[in-house]
Amino acid sequence: MKIITKAIVCTLVAIMLSCSADSKDSYSDYVNRFNLKWNSLPQVWHEAAFLGNGRVGTTIWGDTKQGIRFDIGDARIYKKGSRVPVGKFVLHTNDSISAFTMQQSAGLSEVKGQIKTKSENYSFETFADINEDIVRIRFKHSEAHQPVIEHVPLPGIQSNKLFKILRPFISELELADKVDFTHPVLYKHIYNTELVKTLPDEEIGEHEGISFRKVPFSDEVGYILLWHIEQSRQETTLSYSTVYYRSEKEGDVVTAINEFKAMLSRLFEEAKVAHQTEWNNYFNESFISIPDKRIEANYWFQIYKMRAATCEGELPIDLLGPWFRATPWPRIWTNLNVQITYPTMNQANKKGIASTLFDHMDTNQQHFINAVPKEYRDNGASIGRGWAPYDGTSFWGEYGNFLWLLYNYSQFLEHFPDEARQAEKYYPLLKRGVNFVLENLIKDKDGIYHVPADISPEYKVNGEVPEIEDNSYNIGLLNWALKEVIYLSEKYSDNASERAKYSKVLNNLVPLYVDDETGIMLGKDYKMDVCHRHFSHLLAFYPLAVLDVSNEDEHELSRLSLERWITRPHSDWGFKGYTYTAATAMYARLGDAEKALESLNRYLDDFATYNTFYIETGPVIETPMHSASVTLELLLQSYKLDYEQDEIKLFPALPAEWEEASFSRLRSEGGFIVSASYANKALEGACIESVQERRLRIVLPVKQDINWKTSANSSFELQHENNKTVLSGNLKKGEMLWIGESDSHSDYVKIIATEKTTSFYGIN
Repeated sequence: MKIITKAIVCTLVAIMLSCSADSKDSYSDYVNRFNLKWNSLPQVWHEAAFLGNGRVGTTIWGDTKQGIRFDIGDARIYKKGSRVPVGKFVLHTNDSISAFTMQQSAGLSEVKGQIKTKSENYSFETFADINEDIVRIRFKHSEAHQPVIEHVPLPGIQSNKLFKILRPFISELELADKVDFTHPVLYKHIYNTELVKTLPDEEIGEHEGISFRKVPFSDEVGYILLWHIEQSRQETTLSYSTVYYRSEKEGDVVTAINEFKAMLSRLFEEAKVAHQTEWNNYFNESFISIPDKRIEANYWFQIYKMRAATCEGELPIDLLGPWFRATPWPRIWTNLNVQITYPTMNQANKKGIASTLFDHMDTNQQHFINAVPKEYRDNGASIGRGWAPYDGTSFWGEYGNFLWLLYNYSQFLEHFPDEARQAEKYYPLLKRGVNFVLENLIKDKDGIYHVPADISPEYKVNGEVPEIEDNSYNIGLLNWALKEVIYLSEKYSDNASERAKYSKVLNNLVPLYVDDETGIMLGKDYKMDVCHRHFSHLLAFYPLAVLDVSNEDEHELSRLSLERWITRPHSDWGFKGYTYTAATAMYARLGDAEKALESLNRYLDDFATYNTFYIETGPVIETPMHSASVTLELLLQSYKLDYEQDEIKLFPALPAEWEEASFSRLRSEGGFIVSASYANKALEGACIESVQERRLRIVLPVKQDINWKTSANSSFELQHENNKTVLSGNLKKGEMLWIGESDSHSDYVKIIATEKTTSFYGIN
């Protein structure tokens, strides 16, 4: 490998960091305006700084003893369907920390900090290399105070089992907010349990200067942790990596060490430049700027978090990502979590990471077939609630879960059209998902099809989770799925008799139960009377758009149902963060910008943590991800009401106090690449690029006079409808439509700065 000198590397770093959003060459510098900052030492996981490269990651916070910890995380490490803790590295200090500062940059994906005690001073910088599975930490210190760094291991046991064992101690120690398997009391108890004593022996040692710890789960599966500490008089570098292996060949320690040494051969600065260049490329894929900088800061850190949590070829994002914490939910959940994690990636034009969920579904279709009882496997498929990504999970209830997952797949293909994938992968799996539900429907004497009694996810009455006949969660999703499968069956001239069966069920499917005073019910005999934190009964409204809010009656039904849902008195199972993110999107689709803003602020005020995460009993990563998705609902909406025409709404729900807004290269249904700006209470201009030939309807935020043209001279018609201006026409593949004077996506990289940008997150 050619080695670049430190002087040259420093020059390259300076050149790269000199780029700014204003130059339209780099958005990273703009994103760095929202850095997380700490002026005191974070004490719990949800205050920590966090880094990841899509596979490995770390959280950085104060240690239980004395010093600062770097938790070891790897999103790939599963044992029998559960994530497994690895441990941490701790920089021990001689005295208690008297002063601490830290800053996390999303745009550069790095953390820098300073530590001061009575006798010591340390500074550090660290990043989880996006190009290689290695976390690099560099400490600077005086010659007299060489840092003491300790590896604290944790056993190779499932997190859910550990959590169950430790529940009594967690309660006794009042550690609900500080659950940490390395807490001294919990740590001692873990290693005294019979379960840990029966684990296979670990292999711990050193080879050619590299420390390693091999933790087998079985003869074939386990992980290897490798680390190296290099010290000079005033600088110490800790580097570590994890290898998840699924065969003894992959788990060869010598091979792992040689690969780790190849990573170490790159200088810290050289690796950092390449790392930050890749992050710059990632952020350059799309851009937004809005007046409310707290909301925008939250948005950008979710965009960072998505790429830090997964990457092409890796697993879908579970509830943790590469930032491990003790949790009873150490896997993917499919009755809300994965479904609301992924939409932002479509809208934000992040195809590489958006595809991870669906790549995994394509590769592991047998998991979904095996999930249903044997008698349904010839033509059916489904999934369980807690999804073990390497093994699959058996269906046990909640018929709608798999259909919702398939709706997400449809949305991915809407934003990134791929005819071959739709025909060969998605459509066959959709048919299987629909077929399984249809095989379990109940037909009454009048020929009406009913869904078996089933729970409405997250709904509880007097401490019990009732099974509800014809629940709205399942009916809404089945209604969407039947329309989708009928359309694709016609498109591909598929089995006509099968299509007739789908049409017969759709035409005779029991409708949503609706009460005149309370709106959409949970299902038969269940009005919306009790606090329901999930929006499962409202899926026909959002996100499915089975209900058409442009229709006056369905608009009013949607509003009535939303208001009833969001105003129920709280119970022991009260509202959660995702209650308010979902309400934000629903208000935005109704065009009620002020209530959408109020709801989004409610989430940020009451549920977002210091480091932009979200936590209940354990981390649940989907809610902050969803907050980014619903932020985009204020700027750009597209949801299909007609298979033959796409609709784009520009700035459909901007609060009155937002006098300006801008975005560049977002994606809409139909695969359109959209850029636009808003000023003086009207659309300032827009650029819309088509990636396939489609008929398109564009709704502007207000009634206004506009100029437009297309790159291929396609004809568009202008109309005024309900105080809005609407453009309708046909765009050819590769054609551009321009509204206003600008004719480039980059012209809409406009920085809106109506208030001083400060650090809204961290501890400062």
